[in-house]
Amino acid sequence: MQYNDMNKIEDNKEKILQKKAQFEAQVLAWNGKEIWYQERDIHIPGIASIETDDWGVRVTLHSEYWPKPITLSGRWDILSVGLDGMGAAYCGWYLCLEMIYPELGINVPEWALKALGLK
Repeated sequence: MQYNDMNKIEDNKEKILQKKAQFEAQVLAWNGKEIWYQERDIHIPGIASIETDDWGVRVTLHSEYWPKPITLSGRWDILSVGLDGMGAAYCGWYLCLEMIYPELGINVPEWALKALGLK
């Protein structure tokens, strides 16, 4: 590996740690709270269990509308964090303290139930 490549790796590590420093407290403030999960046309509330480390964020969502815990993760450099929610680029999920799409209400689509073997 060339010296220039090592600099890029170290620069990337530094950017990740800067983003962690900027958003970690805000993300952890949502731990244990009801939060809305949206991915494709799935739209359900649940209680978030959130852990963070130098890599990123790991969320386990417990919802009465889903038969098992939903696990999500995202590295700090692909997370998009707002005042009341976060999502991960390339992953397709979003979490928000408020209902994301009121017109959907609580939505567990047929395809999801089939994939879980419930239909």
